[in-house]
Amino acid sequence: MLCTVPLLLGGIRCYTLDPERVNSPHYSNGRYQNLYDDSAIVEKGLSTVIYWKLFGEVDPPAVDSLPGTPPPVSSLRRDHFYPPEGVVRIIWLGHATTWVSATVENRTYHLVMDPVYGDVLTRPRMTPLPIAKDGIPAADAVLVSHAHRDHLDLETLQYLSKKNHNSVTLLPSGMSLWAREEGLIARAQEWWDKSQVGPFEIQYMPAQHWSRMGINDTMQYHWGGYWIRIGQRNIFFAGDTAYSPHFKDIRNRRSEVLDLAIMPVGAFKPRWFMKAAHTNPEEALQASADLKAKRMVPVHWGTFELGDDSPRESATYLKHLVASGKSPEGLEVIHWTPGEYIDLEL
Repeated sequence: MLCTVPLLLGGIRCYTLDPERVNSPHYSNGRYQNLYDDSAIVEKGLSTVIYWKLFGEVDPPAVDSLPGTPPPVSSLRRDHFYPPEGVVRIIWLGHATTWVSATVENRTYHLVMDPVYGDVLTRPRMTPLPIAKDGIPAADAVLVSHAHRDHLDLETLQYLSKKNHNSVTLLPSGMSLWAREEGLIARAQEWWDKSQVGPFEIQYMPAQHWSRMGINDTMQYHWGGYWIRIGQRNIFFAGDTAYSPHFKDIRNRRSEVLDLAIMPVGAFKPRWFMKAAHTNPEEALQASADLKAKRMVPVHWGTFELGDDSPRESATYLKHLVASGKSPEGLEVIHWTPGEYIDLEL
């Protein structure tokens, strides 16, 4: 019945749900499940959102003297996507969109996580891409963490697919039918599944979150993050997630040294609403410690206005925590802005 109601919001629609989703080991009681209690997520419906926007308590600023403007953007050139031989390069393109390139035996391989090259429905970009999208190389694989529009953008996925007809899109469980209907070559994954793309080993990992694209598909696709291994280097991309013991569960599955954790820190306010699904800077630091990461970089801030936090509030607060000695011992926190990158030797 709901799907027959005329909609006033452009781009919102009903989706044909994949009947195979019910066969997932992580699907029960009519929806995909988290590893840990997610009642605080399930209980927040449209009425809760309306209450937040109209009557909800406003959290105080996390730190004094917050910048009111979006972060600066460092310009990229196409050649920045091609690291030297024997180097893996991690480039932040804004929000959660993160590019990973590695040059091995004179061939550069490209992965991109949660690519969103334009605006999000009702949420225009506050910062531009660091490079025009036609200057970004084709990707060998596209890694999608979950079905929220600031992480899964159909227009960008189709654009990437046209640039490389041999690329594969890795999607969460429950999205196979959606991918076929949208003309994407895709592989749906359960938690802990592994894929090989060139020299990259990619494992889909749990997150404490939820999913929705339309009005009839809440929690009908799964959600997660990625552990990426190349040579002796390991990179973890958390996707979008709350803090929960799942980070320790992931660490217990992987014995390697984790060189870099890419952690979401933004859209963390108001805390009473966001805590169930989004880490704040303190929790991102703790999650990195749970993962025993050597380095951590913050994403999911400064590009789209999703919470009550100001454009640079989470990043400024993170810097304050580190400067105050509240970062876990042995963890290097690297502060960056869109367009900057990190190189690791293989």
